[in-house]
Amino acid sequence: MQSFCIFDTEYMTFPNALSTGWNDSGQHKEIIQIAAAIVTPGQPWETFPTFNVLVKPVLNRLNAHTTQITGITQEQMDADGMATATAMARFAAFVGDHKAFSNGMDINKIAETCGLQGVHMPLAVRNFGSLRAALYEALDEVRDFHHEDFPSGRLHELVGIPLLPGLGQVHDAMRDVWSLHVTMDWLSDHSVNITAMMVDQLELAYTAC
Repeated sequence: MQSFCIFDTEYMTFPNALSTGWNDSGQHKEIIQIAAAIVTPGQPWETFPTFNVLVKPVLNRLNAHTTQITGITQEQMDADGMATATAMARFAAFVGDHKAFSNGMDINKIAETCGLQGVHMPLAVRNFGSLRAALYEALDEVRDFHHEDFPSGRLHELVGIPLLPGLGQVHDAMRDVWSLHVTMDWLSDHSVNITAMMVDQLELAYTAC
């Protein structure tokens, strides 16, 4: 199988956002971090190209709740964050022509952020897909668990594969990418190739358009 991209995003949240659906005045799901890796099956993960940027929100400053969830502080954002247009252009260049997958349709959050800020969306949406349904269905065969208790950054626990230290907390986008990768790699070793199924689905959907 050819190389593919695994990516993850983090976005602004608020104390009551889950209950309101981000519908309270001033609540917007602006992307604040994008991380990704270009994965080549059968190759050591240390050789994978990676991408990790902080993205400056423009409609809100970071709040304490978002910092608690993601570990990203306003000080980090001020020092290292880049404009959305710059981040999107760099991410598009990184992904190139690869198929790209996330745990859920993170590409929709990217498109939403571009729309909110009036920024050009440079990514080909047809190349992006969600692993969630196939991934959690496969993991349900491994052990019983409540899906909501295991976001991307904890999935590796279900298959007993530790992550390297220093990858940040759950909901750090780079940690989440590696957790997704090692989980999918374990499943592939056990004859469940999630990514091959998703690539086939994307290609079939594009052909049908």
